[in-house]
Amino acid sequence: MLGLAFYKQKNYEEAINQYRKAIEIDPDNTYTYTMLGLAFYKQKNYEEAINQYRKAIEIDPDYATAYYNLGTAFSAQKNYEEAINQYRKAIEIDPAYSIAKVNFAALCLLIEDFDEAFKIANEMLSEKDNSIDEILAMKFIIVYSLLCQGKRSEASIAMKEFIEYYKLIMKEYSRVCRYIDIKMFVEGYNKITKTDRRFMLYVIGILESTKRAGDIKIKKLESSLSELFKE
Repeated sequence: MLGLAFYKQKNYEEAINQYRKAIEIDPDNTYTYTMLGLAFYKQKNYEEAINQYRKAIEIDPDYATAYYNLGTAFSAQKNYEEAINQYRKAIEIDPAYSIAKVNFAALCLLIEDFDEAFKIANEMLSEKDNSIDEILAMKFIIVYSLLCQGKRSEASIAMKEFIEYYKLIMKEYSRVCRYIDIKMFVEGYNKITKTDRRFMLYVIGILESTKRAGDIKIKKLESSLSELFKE
């Protein structure tokens, strides 16, 4: 499909033109509406992206991907409550939709629903077939949700588990999780200490680093853990 070729080239304007032409030929193709929405999303035209995802849902109300994409678009607009609703719907349709669960849990942090974030992350870690990236994201969310609730001893244990898991990763791994919104939230969240804020930003830095750079950072973190989690 020409639209996909232009999309991969990051020529989103031409991708949009091609997807519109494809819709004229086949107006009931949910995939085409979804890709058109993604092209608009890449242009930061979130409202039009939302319109296209909704058209896909009108055709197929059980199209989990469209609900997930709606969630990402609402999240980009900082409409976290509506984004959560869409992620929840995607998961209801497809209970194995792991990246939707990751985003759901992350947004629960942003609205300060730490209990729900912890619950989602814990449940996901009990499931099989999660990627390394998703497992690390869930372990991070558990640490942060505990820390924000003042449960320092539990957060310390969870952080040690994070470190031990990270050390078992022997090579570079694929990343799909993004931490920009969480990073911005942590930077402005004044209900934790400056030390805890620096600590969480440091952990995000590990998650965003290459594995080689992350290994160096994790050793430094491990050596200072007891000091960080003093009651």
